[in-house]
Amino acid sequence: MEKLGHVILNGDKKVMFSAPHAVEQTRNDAIKYAEPDTGEIAKCLNALGYPVIIKTENMHDDANYDIDCAYKNQLTDYIKQHNIIALIDLHELSPKREQLICLGTGGEDCPNLLGNHEKETQLKDHFKKYFDVVTINDPFSAKGEGTISRYISLNLNIPCVQIEMNSKLFIDNMVSPQQMADIMAKATHIMENK
Repeated sequence: MEKLGHVILNGDKKVMFSAPHAVEQTRNDAIKYAEPDTGEIAKCLNALGYPVIIKTENMHDDANYDIDCAYKNQLTDYIKQHNIIALIDLHELSPKREQLICLGTGGEDCPNLLGNHEKETQLKDHFKKYFDVVTINDPFSAKGEGTISRYISLNLNIPCVQIEMNSKLFIDNMVSPQQMADIMAKATHIMENK
């Protein structure tokens, strides 16, 4: 049996979460830091009924960069087979950054949200209730064709957003993975709305 380096945990809800950097990854032959809180948040979200995909082992790839990889292929299949209507891709920012939350919508025309600027504004407003510095596409827009949000929205025509959470939120115990999962869960209705 082929080793995949990730796990999909089923859930009955129609918004799915992804944590492709929960472990170290390899991009252009360089090891990149893990974003372990994303995996913990995804597990908490799964306990709330959301399907999740979590990277569990570095297979010398980067699922949020490489176009062709088992992670993206299985994610695509799962979304099709389970009629998933939206995807939220979880990431962490360096604690040196000012932003506490960055929403990557693919750029100015928010193509990853299928051009829905209202959804983009609602997501920002939602996170502003909890965090004072929330940006859109700064510093990361998720516009590269290998990013999970761009790849899935382009190929499956469902709204996707990459949510970057500042690592200092967890390092400084400003929020726990469970608390962040609860905040994420409250944002799913925005992703579900047309």
